[in-house]
Amino acid sequence: MHLLQEELRKQESSLCVACQTSKKSIALVPCGHVCLCPACADQIALTTKKCPLCTRKIESQLKVYL
Repeated sequence: MHLLQEELRKQESSLCVACQTSKKSIALVPCGHVCLCPACADQIALTTKKCPLCTRKIESQLKVYL
């Protein structure tokens, strides 16, 4: 049972902080947080333009492969 709980935590930590359904794969520059999926990153780039974790202004985005 402990392994199942650990696996669920790993899966949750790999999910986008905005939608909680897609895997995160976008690193935000300059803060470096990898916290968004591509769709949510695009939406945030059009709206708030701030990192959802630290609220620092997003200057660019990088696709990362985890």
